[in-house]
Amino acid sequence: MTFLAENVVQMMDYAKYKYNDIQVTKKLVEDIISLLEVSKIENIDNLPIDKKICNICFKNFKNADTTFILPCSHFYHENCIRNMLNKNGYCPTCKE
Repeated sequence: MTFLAENVVQMMDYAKYKYNDIQVTKKLVEDIISLLEVSKIENIDNLPIDKKICNICFKNFKNADTTFILPCSHFYHENCIRNMLNKNGYCPTCKE
């Protein structure tokens, strides 16, 4: 697990279990998302077949879609990763 991913998980655990406060957790998720790399899909045809689908919602990416890239290099739609981080704080593909 990368250093950033470890810190994200630790912060999420701390917010969820120490405070047991959904507002603290949501604010933390927003802070984490603001640190993520953002990328636009320029040409979907250039992506390998296993990278053409968001592994959270299972919908195909389209040209010009904005994606958020996690420290492990997996990428997802903005709303998908926002919801996933609110639930568990780690990458749903590799669990980092």
